Amino acid sequence: MKTERIGDVGDRVVIAGKVIAATRQPGDFGFCTLFKIEGALGELAYWIASRDDAEAWPAGTPITVRCTVKKYKLIGEDLWVNVTRGTIVDDALAIV
Repeated sequence: MKTERIGDVGDRVVIAGKVIAATRQPGDFGFCTLFKIEGALGELAYWIASRDDAEAWPAGTPITVRCTVKKYKLIGEDLWVNVTRGTIVDDALAIV
């Protein structure tokens, strides 16, 4: 699968799709959650959130995240976007 860019580095974007995986990760100030998200248009994103609730996000759960593009990384044939400053929002609130 090859994916498209969803914005330039520094752009504020909205990704609406589903959780591929959410795993609990140790961080500098406790635990955080690593989200892997597949957007509705096929975009692939990963986000390290400061929240410690990975168990609340099983694979396939719908999610909409308002976030900032940090960088792109090619893994195999897939282009993943690393996003930061994310906020999980309702679709109605997904205004960039």
